[in-house]
Amino acid sequence: MRRWWWLLLFATAALGAKSQAEIITDLLQTQNWVAADKELVSYIKANPQKAWAYTSRAWALENLKRYDEAISVARTALIQWPQDTKARSALARVLIKKGETMPAKSAHPLYVEAAMNDPREYTEFCLARSHREMGEFETAIAQMQAGLLKYPNSPLFKEALPFTRYQYFKKIRTQGDRQRLREQIELAADALRRGGYDQFYYQQMLRLGLRDLSDRTFFQSVYDSLFKVHPMNPQLHDDYGFQLYANYRVHGNADKALREEAIAWRRKAFDLYWKKQKLPAPVTNLAYPLKGRNTIWSEFGGTAMTHNGLSKFCYDFAAVDENKAIKKPRASGKTNADYYMFGSPVFAVEDGVVSGVIADFPDNEPGGYAADANTITLKHAGYYSFYAHMKAGGILVKAGQKVKRGALIGYAGNSGMSSESHLHFCINSATAGEVTIPFQFMPAVVESPQGAKKKTSDFYKEGDVVIFP
Repeated sequence: MRRWWWLLLFATAALGAKSQAEIITDLLQTQNWVAADKELVSYIKANPQKAWAYTSRAWALENLKRYDEAISVARTALIQWPQDTKARSALARVLIKKGETMPAKSAHPLYVEAAMNDPREYTEFCLARSHREMGEFETAIAQMQAGLLKYPNSPLFKEALPFTRYQYFKKIRTQGDRQRLREQIELAADALRRGGYDQFYYQQMLRLGLRDLSDRTFFQSVYDSLFKVHPMNPQLHDDYGFQLYANYRVHGNADKALREEAIAWRRKAFDLYWKKQKLPAPVTNLAYPLKGRNTIWSEFGGTAMTHNGLSKFCYDFAAVDENKAIKKPRASGKTNADYYMFGSPVFAVEDGVVSGVIADFPDNEPGGYAADANTITLKHAGYYSFYAHMKAGGILVKAGQKVKRGALIGYAGNSGMSSESHLHFCINSATAGEVTIPFQFMPAVVESPQGAKKKTSDFYKEGDVVIFP
């Protein structure tokens, strides 16, 4: 009886013990990559004909970021099992992972190999994207178009193609070829007619390209074609009004009548947009974006073309002295340093994260004018704050950086659509991109054009001087 008891105990223990393959599976499932790799090395030595062990080891090595070893293991598996789909997939996956750590030109052969071994949506997209990153835009566009034919519902190709076209468009802009630029504008307009007027990169191609051409007849024909398809689109009305004036102001041939027409189009855009939804209550108790005495050049929906339409809720601030002068005593006004505003510190109006920075453009000389400004966009809880015309070299924050309420984020300048140094400030909706919403600052002393003073959070008016402590 005693002998049978020992045999039963041994058999029970043997049945409860896990095999090495089961141990490896557990280690992989619990993502214990180091231990899994160690067991797999041992297992492959004893079982060199088990394909799953090679692909599993490639996976473990990939997660350990030992990409070269992982690639070697996966290639070894393919030599033994050329038709094994898991080995092909494992190799493609790790090739792409390694490629993402390398410069574009060096990574490109890895993407070629990945797509060749595992031709599917993601590997083919990575190959097309690789051509774009190397500046081979025409090849990238052709591959993305082919990708959309093969995978009609692919979000990867759908989202990447407009951006790739935009990158190609920017290259063409630098070459000064007006005919090719016109072709790109027509391509963008066609995409906006067929796919809806909410495609940002095609909108940008239209805006920048039409400005470069400065051809009023062509400008009008492009927008007429868009209005036929999207007659009640608020963004289209807003863009048309803005570009109608701004495009020709940049080239020095816009007049008062054109400005008034542009404002009318933008006000129609505002009515169309807010007719379908309720205008939100103002964002309140914002910290001050500036310090000292600042006059209000433009109020909400005021006389400025740039402060109407979907951008209605914006202010233009300019620093002034006790006499409301924007220039320093005895200054000629011919240089930016002559103005109190130029170089004034700018502050975050609330806790937030920097969601975007544009810092590529020079400051205009006084009286000058350009299309593109240096800007900062901060993301807050439920809205964005936007600061424009920042000084060249004067932005102190970067994308992704957290900022505290009242933190110094940069210095006011004279970049973009600005002939004299000032700060353009607005609050944008969290859900509607560039659509502005009403806002109010903490109470501050406001001096009216007639000289009356009161401490208030009321909306500012053109000609007011706000004294930020």
